[in-house]
Amino acid sequence: MLVLEQSAEPRPETKSAEKLGWRLCWQGVKPVYPIVVAGLALLLELASFHLWLEDKLFSLEGLLRLLLAIVLPFLAVPVAIGVGVLFALLLGALLPKGERAKRRLCLEEKRIRLSPSSISALRWKHVRRCLIEPVPGQAGFVTLTIEIGRNASTRFWSIVLDGRDQKHAFLSEMECLRQFGRVEVPIVELSQPRPKRAAVTQGIWMLAIGLWLFFHGFPVLMGGVFFSTPREAHPTSEFTPAEEAKLSRAMISVVRQLHIRNAGQFRILLLISGGTLTGAAILLLTRATQLQNRRRREVDRLYEEELQGITIWQSSPTKPEYGGLSAPTDSCVRGG
Repeated sequence: MLVLEQSAEPRPETKSAEKLGWRLCWQGVKPVYPIVVAGLALLLELASFHLWLEDKLFSLEGLLRLLLAIVLPFLAVPVAIGVGVLFALLLGALLPKGERAKRRLCLEEKRIRLSPSSISALRWKHVRRCLIEPVPGQAGFVTLTIEIGRNASTRFWSIVLDGRDQKHAFLSEMECLRQFGRVEVPIVELSQPRPKRAAVTQGIWMLAIGLWLFFHGFPVLMGGVFFSTPREAHPTSEFTPAEEAKLSRAMISVVRQLHIRNAGQFRILLLISGGTLTGAAILLLTRATQLQNRRRREVDRLYEEELQGITIWQSSPTKPEYGGLSAPTDSCVRGG
């Protein structure tokens, strides 16, 4: 077992994150921005519907409530981020200075332990590879990045090591584990910091429109499937008698314009309209998923090509066969 501990300075990617600050937060929000817009549109529709029932849609109170519905979601995001940053600063101030950025890596025969990390213990089969890259501006240090692959998702965990002693200890321990048949993880050393993966944003607007149509069509479709006449309706309601009367008048006007004569025809209308919107939503969601998967494969291919271009050397991940020249060396033989 080998335990590698990082000193407080330098820290991988933390200095750049502190400098970028809100820019990094925006980069995280940008890929889901269309979905936020679709959710905001649904919120405005719901608020407008209630204001229309209360006869306040075009009043000053109604305009102020609509403005609040628009502004409130945008205020909630920076407030939440600000609270998170404040909590992180307070937590960092309470911790001892040597513990704030201390990171530990523990190599065991069956698993790897990372600290701090949401995954404290990880089996070797979930480690795709280990990347060793130089630290910009720090000639005596290297960044060791553990690429974690679980459930078709990729995560990275990094630790800064001394460029000589700790790096040599890590490579020696990994070679010992490989010779004992415990680890088949490739190690890649890079000539420069690893490239950043491009964000997959293709199809996001299509996905947002699909969600918007689904939230409009699916309730109407379910209304047609579980249709009930007014006599069979549930007696409780969230609307006031005045609001129910206004809604009934609007529904009667729509029914007359569409020449609907009975409840059966109205149910067919709900099934057709709701089914059309729901079907269109499913098609858009399916197409958006296909575009995203295709773009994600393209991003992965370009990332691997760029990574290959800056690779100095790469260890073999193959499992050795004992009994021949691949037997463990004397330095790897453990006592007990």
